[in-house]
Amino acid sequence: MSAVDWGDVPTWIGAFFAAGAATAAIWTLASQRAQIGEQRAFIAIQSANLALERAELQSTAEERKREQARQVTFRARLDDTGIWRAVFGNESREPVTDVSVRMGGEMEFPRALSARYRYDSSDQRTVEAAGDVVQAPLSVVGANGLYVFLLESLPAQRGTLDGPIACFTDSRGTRWRLDTHGDLREVDRR
Repeated sequence: MSAVDWGDVPTWIGAFFAAGAATAAIWTLASQRAQIGEQRAFIAIQSANLALERAELQSTAEERKREQARQVTFRARLDDTGIWRAVFGNESREPVTDVSVRMGGEMEFPRALSARYRYDSSDQRTVEAAGDVVQAPLSVVGANGLYVFLLESLPAQRGTLDGPIACFTDSRGTRWRLDTHGDLREVDRR
């Protein structure tokens, strides 16, 4: 019989365990790569969700920012006597400040009357002057405040000026421009 060469047995056992360790290392690396891939996919989904949430929050903030300004009403007409009457109403629960009305962005309406709504039997509302003439621009128009701004139109200017534009600052400090067509825009505070 042949004798076992015990010098080679420890080498074979060492080689066997080294092969097992190498296999475990390869399996661990593959597993970690798979986990990293899953984490990257999860992070991409989370990033997309965060982007959607951010867009929604920005949209909500913009809506809140415009909320009071959308509750301001403005309309104007040139009457038969050649006087522009611009009705500015604040239908919000907060005051607006620095209210001015300009004709075509140039001539400022110099006078204003406080006013109120009058309702007839068919529940139609009309504007009725209810107070004294005050100097414009107005520093404050309170909640549910209504004013009629007056400007005598000079005959030479009747066809050359754009329509009236109202400018005001909301309770959050944002400056707005509103024309008689309902075009509401944020403007720089100058």
